Amino acid sequence: MVFDLPGAIPLAHEIITASPVADRIEVTAGDFFTDRSRGDLYTLGRILHDWTEEKIRTLLQKIYERLPAGGAS
Repeated sequence: MVFDLPGAIPLAHEIITASPVADRIEVTAGDFFTDRSRGDLYTLGRILHDWTEEKIRTLLQKIYERLPAGGAS
C-alpha cells in the first residue's frame, strides 16, 4: 500500500500504473499525522527531512505503535 496525501495520489497512480506489479499495489489517501494506517512493513521515502525533530519523533512513535508483532520499519 502507498499511503500519501490526497494531492500526491494522482502521481502515485501514474507511477504505479507503469509497474509490472501494479495489480498488487493499493493507493490510499491520508495524512500520517492524523489518519491511521496498518501495515506489516513501513518505509519512509523523502519524509523525515521535511519535519521538525518533534514531528519526526511523533511519526516514528506512531509507526512503532502500529506495527504488528514481527513487523519491521
